Amino acid sequence: MIPRLFKPLPLTEGATILLEEKERHYLIRVMRLTVGQSVILFNGRGEQWQARIDHAGPPLRLVLETALPVVRESPLAITLVQGLAKGPALEWVIQKGVELGMAAMIPLICERGRHDDGNPQRWGRIAAEAAEQCGRSLVPPIHPPTRWQNLADLLPDGPRLIFWEEEGGKSSLPSLLRTLEPPATITLIVGPEGGFSSQEVMTACQHLGCQKVGLGPRILRTETAAITALAALQLYWGDLA
Repeated sequence: MIPRLFKPLPLTEGATILLEEKERHYLIRVMRLTVGQSVILFNGRGEQWQARIDHAGPPLRLVLETALPVVRESPLAITLVQGLAKGPALEWVIQKGVELGMAAMIPLICERGRHDDGNPQRWGRIAAEAAEQCGRSLVPPIHPPTRWQNLADLLPDGPRLIFWEEEGGKSSLPSLLRTLEPPATITLIVGPEGGFSSQEVMTACQHLGCQKVGLGPRILRTETAAITALAALQLYWGDLA
């Protein structure tokens, strides 16, 4: 398998790219590549190129040779609104969400979750590394934490589903999806560790047009709920079918 590297730069045929020492170490020392061998570069904006090692350095120099087609983006653009959870849980959702093809994530400040600004810079690095690993050419944006009153301005058109443990089996995800026309975009809203309050759910339904839905009879952890919902939507309407 050809190694892939994320470089947020304009990529054009014949361009020369100089790599940082940690990237050179990975390619030369870990992957055992030599001059003349290939590396794939992507810039997170949908551009992906095959490059050739022109000089082993330091610094290591790559020359862009061939534009590669983008084939790993889902036809269903899923925005995940994730209740702001504690560090490891949120970072895990970012990583696995990128692997499952989410289009964007919006961390949400809720009554029963964290109330801080988080670390958007670190979250962006995790998203880029996950895209690098799973073969995506787009890096989903991870927004700074936002509050309910600012959420409407960030959401795309399309159905908006809010997952609430109190729905349980009343409104299951499969039964709800069967009532909807397959959309191009959809928003999933998942609560933090403490779950949503009834007031938050009412606000989401009345002011954001959300539909309440459950994920079965068991209460899932926030990270489990998010990944389960993403996988289910990709299986039902996306590219896991």
